[in-house]
Amino acid sequence: MNEEEKRILTLLNKCKLGTASEAETRELNAWYDSFIDESKYTSKLDKDEIKLLRENLRQRIFYGIGYKEAASRINYRVAKKLLKAALLTAAAILVVITFHRFWHGEKLMDKRPANVLTQVLPGKNRALLRLPDGKMLNLDGTKKGIVVENGAITYVDGSIVANAAPEEHVTVQELLLSTPRGGQYRVTLPDGSRVWLNAASSLKYPTVFLGGQRKVELNGEAFFEVTTMKDRPFIVSTNGQEVRVLGTSFNIKSYCEENIIYTTLVSGKVSVIGDGHKNEQVLLPGEQSVMKGGILSKTMINLDTELAWKEGRFSFDHKNLQEVMTEVARWYDLDVVYEGRIPDLAFFGGVYRNSDVGTVLNMLETNGIGYRLQGHQLIIKKAVTIN
Repeated sequence: MNEEEKRILTLLNKCKLGTASEAETRELNAWYDSFIDESKYTSKLDKDEIKLLRENLRQRIFYGIGYKEAASRINYRVAKKLLKAALLTAAAILVVITFHRFWHGEKLMDKRPANVLTQVLPGKNRALLRLPDGKMLNLDGTKKGIVVENGAITYVDGSIVANAAPEEHVTVQELLLSTPRGGQYRVTLPDGSRVWLNAASSLKYPTVFLGGQRKVELNGEAFFEVTTMKDRPFIVSTNGQEVRVLGTSFNIKSYCEENIIYTTLVSGKVSVIGDGHKNEQVLLPGEQSVMKGGILSKTMINLDTELAWKEGRFSFDHKNLQEVMTEVARWYDLDVVYEGRIPDLAFFGGVYRNSDVGTVLNMLETNGIGYRLQGHQLIIKKAVTIN
């Protein structure tokens, strides 16, 4: 990468963060105006390479360069130019060098025949509901979610899931909503609070909330929109941590196998209490607490990145290969195996969660990662390079 390319990347990043000065914005505008031909960056690529490149760029423009964020911080004329320039810049700087280098080092596309890719589908609305009597219901994937009210369980459209007696005749009983790998689902709780459950997650909650508090148990990841009740706190218990709120929206990521809990606040205020009530952090909007090894800390984060899954996207900014593949494996129901040392890479950008698995694997290719897809097993290895 030459000095001009480094400089443009710096300016683009400043625009994304909203820290570019007027002089830097003018410099970037001047570069946009002079940048009228992308052929010098793609002239060495054949048709197949360009096709794959353009598909990768489509993903990178909207969620890698940060066009939506940049557009909110600079004027419309500059934002419109940024979208056009992002295509050229990404082609010139972020993709072509790596893509061309690894394409000619090893023809990675030969390792994923179309019939194998079509067997691996993106996730969708799928979940099981365990009733108080232990009966398991396979919930309708065409529905938008379920509602628990007055002891009855219905789909959002009003159709019946399970019959129950009126609330005055119901004792508090537990329901368990669980999603498999490659599944997600939404539930409206008895108090009107809404919960979006990510893949490979489970939520335990009562048929009715009685008494002075509303308590649920989570394993995995979920986004909560909690109905405000000033005298009845809402409590989420998860792997030795409790989150207490009165009415707010927040995200919790707490998979047992990861041994780390992330709590991200979108609105309102929450109290995060560590194991044994030894630690406590109060979060404000835009803050995230991290519970690891019994230690509770907090930091400011990018909400768009943390909540991308709820909006139907993957966001891989600043994540390493293992973190990226863990998310991908849960959503596409893949078993990931690494051959040799795991490549030490930081990723940027993302893809839509309804993308076919081939689009996601393109991201590996452009970062020089080789792989083999055998059924639902994805074998990762470092690609051979040619300088």
